[in-house]
Order: sequence, then structure tokens, then C-alpha cells
Amino acid sequence: MSETARKREIVEIAISEIIEADPPIRTFISEEKLAEMTKSVAAWGIQYPLKVRKAGEKYRIVDGFRRFQAALNLNMKTVPCEVLDLSDDKALALGFLTNYMHEDMNAQDEAELFYKLLNDYKWSIDDIAQWSGLSERTVKVRLSLLTLPEEVQALIRDEKLTPGLASELHPFLHPEIIQKRASKEECTEREAELHMRKDLGELAQQMVNEEWTKTSVRIRLRDYIRSLEPTHIPPPIDISAPKPQIPMIPCEVCGLSYPIEEVHMRRVCDKCTPKFNTLKQRGEWK
Repeated sequence: MSETARKREIVEIAISEIIEADPPIRTFISEEKLAEMTKSVAAWGIQYPLKVRKAGEKYRIVDGFRRFQAALNLNMKTVPCEVLDLSDDKALALGFLTNYMHEDMNAQDEAELFYKLLNDYKWSIDDIAQWSGLSERTVKVRLSLLTLPEEVQALIRDEKLTPGLASELHPFLHPEIIQKRASKEECTEREAELHMRKDLGELAQQMVNEEWTKTSVRIRLRDYIRSLEPTHIPPPIDISAPKPQIPMIPCEVCGLSYPIEEVHMRRVCDKCTPKFNTLKQRGEWK
């Protein structure tokens, strides 16, 4: 038997000899989907062998974690497996790609896996985009989910909050917003950020409960920014200060005194201006 054939041989392996992927490809499995898988395995057995690789004396799962869980639920002793000879990064890639093609991975799990690829395996954003079939912008959006509060990430993982809607919360954590909150609350920026993260966890739950849209979040952000602006308080009026004196001058027609700004040419007030013009036209004004 050739080396290639030996690598792809399907064998029955005891469940006790199989361990989970490291790092785990997924952290959340829908109970509904697991129940469906368990029912299918009970009726038809495992139709598609698990993909595993050697890990010392054990076999580590590369693909088929949900089938493995279904087998555990049914107290099966062995499961069919395809043993592959893979490096750590290739095993991780294959596990992700298989789950991703089956639409079996939520956005939060994608984000955590992308982070591991970037930091542990030194992949680039472009590498991940080409490998996953996503755009670079989508990869960056996924990674940005990891900067949100844990409560928000939990809602994304439970598929109660979409990654697109969750991304609308990022502006709340902008350094300028944090600085304004720190100034308003007279606390440190770190304390202001912690307060903000706690508020965002509660806001995210409200978004889920009330089925908010992106517009709803943006309106809340606008109102919140306005609330952080310093309130202008005019200086108090000193009622004891003397009222400023307005210069007065007598009108040449009626003789009464009027504020100087109300007096026109030849010292005629507004009230007497028509009479003055008439007298001037008649030549009666001296």
C-alpha cells in the first residue's frame, strides 16, 4: 500500500482515543443541530468519517466534532475516521474550511480563529481572505468583534446579534468619546472605558430584545455624543450693578430727550421726522 493510500485509509477508532481539536475550531454548537445530528447517527450511523490526525498516542479531531459529540451521546464505542498527516496550520485550515463550507461556524468563532491564524501562525489579512473566500474588509470586521465587551460577543456567539449590527457599537469605544465621558464624569479614561463597556453590554441586550436596526444604534450614538458635550451656563446677572446710562439728547422739534441712537440728522427723533420733512419741503424750517 502506498504512503498516500495509507494516509487516507478509513479505520474504526475507539472514542476514548479521540480528543478535540487544539485550538478548538468552534466554541458553540447549536443544541438543535446537535439533536438533529444525534437522531441521524442513531438511525443511519456515521455516513461521513471523521477526519483526525495523530497526536501522540491519541487522535485529534480535524473535522467532525459534531458527529463526535453525537456518538458520545449515543454511547458508541468506535467511530469511522480518516487519519491525515497534517501540520498544525494545515489542520486548522482544513477544520475551518470544512466547517465554513457547511455554514457551521458563527461569526464569533470565525473572529477567534482569524485571530489565532494572525498571531499564532503569522498569517496576513490577505492570506485569510484568500483562504476563506471572504473580502479583506469582512475579515477585518470579524476581527474587530473581539474588541467588543464579552456580553456583546456572547450574543454574537449565540447568534442573537448579527455581526453587522454589533459593529455599530464600535464608535462608542472611540478614544475621543471615552475622553469626553471621563471629563464629564471626572474620572480616569480607563474607568470611563470600563463604564462604557458595561453600558454596551446592557445596550446590546436591549438591541436584541427590541429588534433594533443600524439606524436605531446610530441615533442612540448621536444622542449619547450630545449628552457628553459640556453644558454652557451663562454667568449670573449682578442685579446690584448700576444700569449703564444711555446718552440722551433733546429733539429740536418736540424738545423731548431721546436716546442718542434714536436721534437723526439735525437732532430730530423718529417720531418727529415726518413733521420735520414736511416743514423742510415747505421751507418753513429754519
